[in-house]
Amino acid sequence: MDEIRNNQKQQSVEIIVLIVLSIIIFYFSSLQVKNSLSILNQNDEFGTWQGAAWLLGLDWSEVVSTNGYYGYGYGFILAFFIKFFGHNTVFMTHMAMYFQVFMHISCIFIAWYCIRKIFPSINAIACVIASSVSILSISDLFYNYMFFSECILRFLVWLTFGIVVSYSCGKRWYKLALLNLIAVFAFSIHQRCILLLGISILFTFCEIVIYLIKNGIKAKSVAFALSLIIITALFYLLEYKYAQHSYISALYSANGKDSVGDNLLSERGYTIKTILRDVIFNAGTERIAFQNLLGIIYYACAFDCAFLFYGVILCFFKIKDAIKAKKADNVIPYAYIGGMTFIGIMLVVYQYANENVYSRVELMHYGRYCSYLFAPMIMLGIVWILTETNKRILKGTMIAVIVFLLAGLSTYKVLKFHNVVSLFAFANACPGIKSVYYTENPYIATLYHTILGTVWILVPAIVLLYSRKCAKYKHHCMEIGTFFVIASVWIGIANREWSEQYSAQEAYVTQTYDLQNVLKDFDEFVAFKSFGQYGSGLLQYNNPYSKIHICQSLDEFNSVEDNLLVVSQKGIKEMDDIIQKYDIEYENDRYFVWRYKAKI
Repeated sequence: MDEIRNNQKQQSVEIIVLIVLSIIIFYFSSLQVKNSLSILNQNDEFGTWQGAAWLLGLDWSEVVSTNGYYGYGYGFILAFFIKFFGHNTVFMTHMAMYFQVFMHISCIFIAWYCIRKIFPSINAIACVIASSVSILSISDLFYNYMFFSECILRFLVWLTFGIVVSYSCGKRWYKLALLNLIAVFAFSIHQRCILLLGISILFTFCEIVIYLIKNGIKAKSVAFALSLIIITALFYLLEYKYAQHSYISALYSANGKDSVGDNLLSERGYTIKTILRDVIFNAGTERIAFQNLLGIIYYACAFDCAFLFYGVILCFFKIKDAIKAKKADNVIPYAYIGGMTFIGIMLVVYQYANENVYSRVELMHYGRYCSYLFAPMIMLGIVWILTETNKRILKGTMIAVIVFLLAGLSTYKVLKFHNVVSLFAFANACPGIKSVYYTENPYIATLYHTILGTVWILVPAIVLLYSRKCAKYKHHCMEIGTFFVIASVWIGIANREWSEQYSAQEAYVTQTYDLQNVLKDFDEFVAFKSFGQYGSGLLQYNNPYSKIHICQSLDEFNSVEDNLLVVSQKGIKEMDDIIQKYDIEYENDRYFVWRYKAKI
């Protein structure tokens, strides 16, 4: 009884400490929110808000039809922010960002729950460190400030991992149902979550088979299995298939749905024949895939102190021990997160397993598409380095350094051999290792990060191993100090890199938002010609309740646009003709606003 009370008291203290830490992390994770006026990267960020417009019945069809398909599921949440804050889009942006940070810090408590369930004897300091630091990787922090799907997907990955851990501790059918419903919802947010959906369904299928084998094919067991299958199938058909069809029909009607095709997974033409012929049994593809795999390892370990790698080691030994002890339920959490992380990485590896990978620096380690999966594995890695024996830590660290050096040197060699210098989305793709790439020599930058990453792996391991020779109090102080430095560096890099990203686009965003001086009072206006890299999505985001017409030439104007304001970028070839014929209502350094008249 006393032991139970002591455990409850310890857990209460841990929760209080985590609440304090979450408040501190919330503050440092939202430092840049006040600087935001609007979205920055229109195509992707605007794509996440399109689902909200569909749910609210807003007519964004002409603008959306010029943008790609990015999923609609996030719109179920973002619709709330347009509904209540849409008439002040700056405030709406801030509130939605704060919500992303809130989702981010809530993962601390899911991590704590998982650790306490699968490592019940872990000491309080190690538990708190692993729970809090595991959510602070640079990519996790960086995406708090951007409306990419990574933030909510990371939260959902944590949530599914927590459900799987809970299921392994006490099997209940409703937990499997909830797991599948979350996986379907994640799939509607972004199609890359087909891996989450596939693994959840496979896991559920295996559990049903095991249950039927153990309990026999009885009416009750069959009813449970069928109920689970029917619930999942209905939710998939309603929340994904029906909703996706309705979304595309409503918002991609103006352009004949042309912009949807290339982005839809179902339209990419994957078949068993092409996968076997062009991927699995293609030596050239496999060679590039191996290069990409080393590139992802290089990206993942450059700043995470090899915690991800250590998490893989922990999973391997836990699965091995559970199989040896014939305790199948103990395998579940490690097999689930290990399989999901591996498949997520391989999807990115094979997505760019073609000659196009040699055209852009970041494609060999495009971490954005899989980094949202890393946090639970990083958590396991932190637990491993804080609790494992010295001998295993030494071996694991040496292996991690060797693998990382090989990954870095391979990346350097490939970039140099193919003279890959072109940059495109590196800031978004690989936060944490992108800054030095903004030089004229990415090969030297790769060597720099390889050396830096090696130090970043060795130093924490050496300090933590040395601390074990000290007195208990000093040992814990060195543990806390080491991870405080790591967390501070990660937070500092993420904030600095977002500041760089914001500074690079601040003028564009500010000048576009300045158009509100004249557009805020109009429910309908025209965007004339494309708006360069960002299209007209930023205009639509700043005016969520307005109907925006898209015209690409003066010949497209007709009576529908008569007497409407028109927004155009300066420097277009029709500018002189427009200035002579029409009244200019407003202008800034980038745009001019004029009023179209059908008859002059």
